[in-house]
Amino acid sequence: MSGGAYSMEGGTWSIYAATQTPGGPAISVLRTGAVIELRWPVDGSDGYVLEESGALGNGATWLAVAASPVIANSQNVVTLAIFPGNHFFRLRKP
Repeated sequence: MSGGAYSMEGGTWSIYAATQTPGGPAISVLRTGAVIELRWPVDGSDGYVLEESGALGNGATWLAVAASPVIANSQNVVTLAIFPGNHFFRLRKP
């Protein structure tokens, strides 16, 4: 089963979701086969860093995503392989 911000593969659930940073650019997650694409507009995104965490809430550890965005159709696009576990993404301006 797959679609939206979730997938079920090999009997386990994986959640890939984007959280909205107040005042930040909107980010979307799209699954295509064995990869996800994270997209956000080029306009208004200067200085923002894409980060990932395995959990949400107090005490969540956010780390910068190593992949650099590619610009396509006025959108920043980062493509990542799908792997098990929960994955939450945000854009943060340091």
